[in-house]
Amino acid sequence: MNNRFNSDNTSFLPLSVAVLLLLAGWGITLILSLFVNAPFFPESYSVLAISLTILELVFLIPMLFYLRKKRPDISVFTAFRLKKINKNAWKGIALFSGGIIILSDATDRILGKWIVVPEEYLLMMERYKWSSFPEAILMIFAAVIVASIAEECIFRGTLLQAMEDDFKKPLMSILFSAFFFAMIHALPWYFIQIAILGIILGGMSYLFHSVLPGIFLHSVYNLASLIMLNITQEPAWYVINGQVRNIWIFAAGLLVWAGYY
Repeated sequence: MNNRFNSDNTSFLPLSVAVLLLLAGWGITLILSLFVNAPFFPESYSVLAISLTILELVFLIPMLFYLRKKRPDISVFTAFRLKKINKNAWKGIALFSGGIIILSDATDRILGKWIVVPEEYLLMMERYKWSSFPEAILMIFAAVIVASIAEECIFRGTLLQAMEDDFKKPLMSILFSAFFFAMIHALPWYFIQIAILGIILGGMSYLFHSVLPGIFLHSVYNLASLIMLNITQEPAWYVINGQVRNIWIFAAGLLVWAGYY
């Protein structure tokens, strides 16, 4: 992955504006989610998946509205850092992402020994288990495709670019954007894992000057999470005593190294 990107010098939004637009999108999403979770709202898997899709897309509305009304000089592709990258980089990105998924899972399981996840949250996650192929397609579309694109466009597209312009320090920008990413998810028991993922995604966005590699990693991460949620029994060849086998952690390290270099 290293040294496979081109620099850009596009003037961008003030950091304060980017943060306010992010918070506005988050606020609208929170308000709508109250209706989605209300007792009178229809309960079905298809409604859940469609609602998730809408909530993720609504997150983008304040930014899109602002660009259209206040900054028509900035295209959506520039604002969200949607830029093509060298096709030769994708092999490295795929290897790197595969390694990160395994290492993230291993880290999550280790931290789970000390950080207690509320029972209420675990019960809520049961709602995301599909029982048919159409349900699986709906949820993958919502949680894997739409969620990954929307979140990367906002956090590693708009917010990170604004921080880079304001701070002039890439590492600080990546760290702060990762903090916002973890905070917005509002899952304190997963804060460390989400922040680490945010740092990695931010680094990819900065190196490639594009959110496309991050969208790929984010999508694979969400897909792997959904699959693990929906399997009835964890495979013994991958897990032992609730932890990722050492051989897979070693293999993941090799994948990350091979993908990066």
